[in-house]
Amino acid sequence: MPHARVLTLALLASLALGTACDRSINQRVYGEECDSFDWSDCEADFPSDGGLAIELSFGNRQENSVPLEVYRGRYDQGELLLRDTATESPWYVYVPLDEYYSVVAEYRVGQDTIYALDGDRIELYTTDVCGEKCWEIIGGHYKLAIRD
Repeated sequence: MPHARVLTLALLASLALGTACDRSINQRVYGEECDSFDWSDCEADFPSDGGLAIELSFGNRQENSVPLEVYRGRYDQGELLLRDTATESPWYVYVPLDEYYSVVAEYRVGQDTIYALDGDRIELYTTDVCGEKCWEIIGGHYKLAIRD
């Protein structure tokens, strides 16, 4: 019987310490209480895809659209996923996560054609915050603007 009492007390103490440790870890990592954590970058549900944010130039050019191509992988070795024509910046294209993508934009300046190319990886990260899952999409930013 004394062993059961000691075991029960030890179990209760470890649970209390575990809860205290959890709270202090959250406070140490995020520097704030769970109630005031900034959830704005968190997706509550598991995201199946993410948006590539493609920055383009429209400036003083006569055209009000920019043809572009999106490749899964590197431009020279990748698979062409999409040909599209952007009419605003940023232009968003939704793709599966945890992949590297390349984007090529085609600009016509006078008699010349200029190609802008950029690549990035769009990844999904998860963090446990105060007992909740925080899904965050990182990357997927493409800078294809040119100077006018």
